[in-house]
Amino acid sequence: MRHLATIKIKSLTPSAIGGYNPNIHDNIFRVTSLRGLAAWWLRAIVSGVAYDEGDINHDKKATEAQKIIFGATNKSSLLVIRTKLENVKNVNTIGTSLTGSGENRLSIKHIRLRLLLMGVQDKINTLKDMLKNFDATICVYSSAKKTNLKEVLGLYAIIISLLLGGLGKGSRRAMGAVKLSSVELSQKVKEFLQKEGCRGLLQISQKVDENTLKMIVDDARKIAEKMLKEGVLEDIQTGELSSFPKIPSLSKKAAEIYVKKLEELRNMSCEKRLVTLNAKILEELFLRSPNLKRLPNILQNTKPSQKIVKQRVVKVSEATALGSYILGLPREARNPPEKHRYRVVFNTTTTSRKKASQANVPQEPRKQYSGFVKFNDKDKEYEHYRRPSPVIVSLLDEQTVVITLLKSSDWPEELQWFTTKEKEVEARGINDAYSLVSSYLSSNYQKIWP
Repeated sequence: MRHLATIKIKSLTPSAIGGYNPNIHDNIFRVTSLRGLAAWWLRAIVSGVAYDEGDINHDKKATEAQKIIFGATNKSSLLVIRTKLENVKNVNTIGTSLTGSGENRLSIKHIRLRLLLMGVQDKINTLKDMLKNFDATICVYSSAKKTNLKEVLGLYAIIISLLLGGLGKGSRRAMGAVKLSSVELSQKVKEFLQKEGCRGLLQISQKVDENTLKMIVDDARKIAEKMLKEGVLEDIQTGELSSFPKIPSLSKKAAEIYVKKLEELRNMSCEKRLVTLNAKILEELFLRSPNLKRLPNILQNTKPSQKIVKQRVVKVSEATALGSYILGLPREARNPPEKHRYRVVFNTTTTSRKKASQANVPQEPRKQYSGFVKFNDKDKEYEHYRRPSPVIVSLLDEQTVVITLLKSSDWPEELQWFTTKEKEVEARGINDAYSLVSSYLSSNYQKIWP
């Protein structure tokens, strides 16, 4: 095994390592968790480049690259990742306070934690066990005999996953954000990067800022583009492209990266930094205000449509539906009407009419759901579908918020919503909703890429 790089990271916000189940969590930083995140970002890099080159099979190229670099069921990984945890700490200032109704409330307030703890009886001890702050060292090795494009692209994917994402549950909502304390590259990797004209990783050991981030994304795309042109992956298949990439992609046509400096975050603890991010960034982007009866700030000023509320027709924003596509806001319904329809039909390729399905509201509360649905042809019924938001919020350092928007067309065909007004959503409508998000981010954050 050849050593490629040693990466030291430090928690910026508490991490919760484990699966989606809040009752299952790990007290260690798992290699499989990091490998999975890196593989996701690798697909985004390769798909983005292939899509920009006009490749109709950009999603397949991304999967092919993942198998080559990070392995598959029947193929070993080119890269070996080893981790070492240091200074693992439980979160501080966990406690409860009383609300006006006398209900217990956690002192760490965060929109993702509320969902993770739904249905958990002992919320306090679960949260103490779930959240950790830590320092860690990541060592990356290659099984290849000499430095090549594939292993270097895999290294870029690992770095980008740490810079733009995070670790564990809630990493799209600023949980598990880490700072790259240092990145030490092997001499062979340095020489390879210099030969390819890639400066980002060579500068990252000195300073991790928005300019370095931009260079790293551009360099990763440059390496991926060279892999495509040199035949490491199958030849590009040109044709009529879909309106958006088929999967989330770091495409210059369909991705945007923004930053914003919040000086007050600098000297905060990891816990307080997460709470402050929730109040200043996350709630205005993603949280509906039940008191003000409005949508998140990002979805204001949109066209009105209709919705049934307690047998009364009231006007609401069309972004109530479209925003759920863009922001990933499936919700359990409170006090639904007696009947509803699956209202929104998502259609990215044609303009032909599709008839929305009709259904009675299920009697079981757990099935009274408003969000994404898919029709199961085998069971002949609709299933709930959770689609992660394409808006990812993390931290670059102690004071720099980084937001990534990845536009893609991998949405379910229908959106279940409580209204009698059928709405057909085509590619243009989704593009309008994406533009709404882009416009808000452009007005409130600094765009650094592309």
